[in-house]
Amino acid sequence: MKIGATLGVLLTLFYTVGLLAQSNPSQQDFHTTNPLSLALAADKQLDSTRLSIRNDRDSLGLSERAVFIYDSLGQEIRSLNFNYDINTDTLRWIEQINTDYVDDKVIAIAALRQNGQWMNVSQYTETYREPEVLLQSLNQLWDTPSNTYLNNSQDFYIYNGTATVPDTILQQRWNMGQWENHFLIIEHYSSPERKDSSETLAWDESLQTWQPSTKQFSTYDGAGRPIGFQFFSWSPMENRYISNLMVDETYNSEGLKDSTRSISLFGGFYNEVLSVFRYDSQGLLSSDTVYTTIDPNGIPARVNFQDYTYDSDGDLLLRQTYDSPPGQAGILSNQIAFFYAPAGPNTALIPVEEATKIDCWFANPYVRHSSIRCSNSKDRPRVEARVYDLQGRMWAVQDLGQMESFDFQIDASLAPGLYFLHLTDGQRMLGQHKLLVVE
Repeated sequence: MKIGATLGVLLTLFYTVGLLAQSNPSQQDFHTTNPLSLALAADKQLDSTRLSIRNDRDSLGLSERAVFIYDSLGQEIRSLNFNYDINTDTLRWIEQINTDYVDDKVIAIAALRQNGQWMNVSQYTETYREPEVLLQSLNQLWDTPSNTYLNNSQDFYIYNGTATVPDTILQQRWNMGQWENHFLIIEHYSSPERKDSSETLAWDESLQTWQPSTKQFSTYDGAGRPIGFQFFSWSPMENRYISNLMVDETYNSEGLKDSTRSISLFGGFYNEVLSVFRYDSQGLLSSDTVYTTIDPNGIPARVNFQDYTYDSDGDLLLRQTYDSPPGQAGILSNQIAFFYAPAGPNTALIPVEEATKIDCWFANPYVRHSSIRCSNSKDRPRVEARVYDLQGRMWAVQDLGQMESFDFQIDASLAPGLYFLHLTDGQRMLGQHKLLVVE
């Protein structure tokens, strides 16, 4: 299903983050709380088999957290967004998108939490002829006075050349009680997996005709791998297409992508982005991306460096961004960590009741043998700490006693990767946290 790629029209779940620069960023402590306890407390009947968590950190600590929940088919059924309130030291559940898969339709409903109540925002509906063959998408916005959803925009997908790839897309928008043409996208394929070119036309209401808007072209090597991309926009002043973006990609001897380089020209600014990919025996390991911006006067405005770390499944674990203003060394400006729970039943989904919750403070990514500090719950039970890997194997167990607070280290020789820290009294789950262990 394509619903994950198009939900941006509902709510923008991209988060701007920052992290206070320091010589050893892995040693910065920040307050971690468990959003699953909030989500599951709100919906005890939530049936999910896999989830991913995104933590964003700014200079004050944890800023935002997003939780994505999937069904047994790997389809996203729910996304939750939490904001961290530094004054109350809590996570506030502020946004959610619920997705249903009914017959030939996928329906996603977005809502915002305001003044303690959930308010509808929009509804997005995709209609399929068969799986992966999208026919129509409809975006509607909630109208409070009429207490219903009103039309906003829609796309029609037309299949002429192949049965599975649309070569014409008609985009319309709702205006004054009727649908109006907006854009017409015409795509050319040499095979279902190979799009050679695309042209976008914009509807001119005054002339009642289609006018040039953008063009793009793709090139491939002998193995069918994309190696080049060009994007052009129409200039009415010059009555011609002007190049705005060029992308080149290279591959190593094993057919894996080595690098991606893009050059863009918008508003007189020259932007160059270079990504270099690294691999180990299990697959993609990490990548580095350097962003360079030069203003119209030819002066470098900023160099931005990003480092990505992946797990053996290719899922992103950590993104760190370094900024280099002119004349300064790169400083760590933001850091985003991603966590994933394995498919199938797992104890990470057990809700933590507020009355028995144990909060912990520690550096994440976690450096082995560094300190973990926790405050015990109100009834102060005897607590045991356990560490599990993604396969459910226990790597460490430690008796923490019955104190009001704990300060301990994990002594096990944990290999770099993702682990679960469970705090239990033997009967109840008192706390659960994710540890992204680094060297």
